[in-house]
Amino acid sequence: MSTTKLAAVTLSLLCLAGSLVHMAPTASAEEDAGGYRVVQTLPVGGEGGWDYLTVDAQHKLLFVPRTTHTMVVDAANGKTVADIPGQRRNHGVAIVPTAGRGFISDGQDGSVTVFDLKSYQVLGKVKAAEDADGIIFASCRDGTLAVARETSPGRFAIIQTVRTRVGAKTMGLDPLTHTLYLPVGDFVGGGGKSRPTAKPGSFVVLVVRAAGDPAPAAKQADVEKAKTEAEKAKAALLKLIRDKPGLFVGHPDPERLQQMPVKPSDPQNPNAFHWSAFEIDVRERWYSATISSEALGTTWFYHGKFTIDPAGKWIPAEPQTMEAFHQLTPKTGYSRPH
Repeated sequence: MSTTKLAAVTLSLLCLAGSLVHMAPTASAEEDAGGYRVVQTLPVGGEGGWDYLTVDAQHKLLFVPRTTHTMVVDAANGKTVADIPGQRRNHGVAIVPTAGRGFISDGQDGSVTVFDLKSYQVLGKVKAAEDADGIIFASCRDGTLAVARETSPGRFAIIQTVRTRVGAKTMGLDPLTHTLYLPVGDFVGGGGKSRPTAKPGSFVVLVVRAAGDPAPAAKQADVEKAKTEAEKAKAALLKLIRDKPGLFVGHPDPERLQQMPVKPSDPQNPNAFHWSAFEIDVRERWYSATISSEALGTTWFYHGKFTIDPAGKWIPAEPQTMEAFHQLTPKTGYSRPH
């Protein structure tokens, strides 16, 4: 497992482990010696309670349910980018960048609100189960955040307890920068069977990151460096396509391919990019392609490796594997040609 993926998995377990421990939020020698700590507080404010927070790692945004509306917040400064209205008691948000859609669960309304990820306009509602809940789960209400690590296959241990703030019971994770965002605020009243009420304007987001871990700007620099290498890989593949025009069956003209951009393809892997029909991993130095021909009714699958010469030039090998599949119908899928 790569370092990036291991970190993302570890961070995803934090609040699950935190639900198993109850420790007073006091500073410790362990916290002073290093590890995760609160490094920033984002002043958000606004009306309503809050629940599960969702991170858009690519655009550095936080989606924050506020009972009757959902705020879209800039993760760098806490400023409100947009506000999505129309919920009654929302819980969490799921985003699907490839589809350009976001989904907000609403427990009281028993529905899911669908919205556009670019305009943040509500597109409609889908009926769901009563008390729809739990798109992201975390529970650290006592003001602590437990950090767990896999100590052996299938076994995890709590290695650190981070002091946050009482009431910070949910979180969102940015898998690219390994940064956590925890929503919290001040409450008044409560007691007995009644719930406390959020104090107007007190809502903030705590930003938690490992001590010594590069800030998001440094992480972004790594992503830009990887993209530079992906551009070199693209140029090398273009040369291969021009030199051997029949190698990738049914692929568009190289001049058209040259105009197509290289884009990140996996939020959890900053080394993964897609370009036209190609997928490129600059760390593992491989490429793959899925190319369909409507005229022939066939799809081809390719996979190959890169080498890098001493001058830093990317050199793609010809695809070592290729499989052709006949396209049948959307219902029956593909079959290998006989």
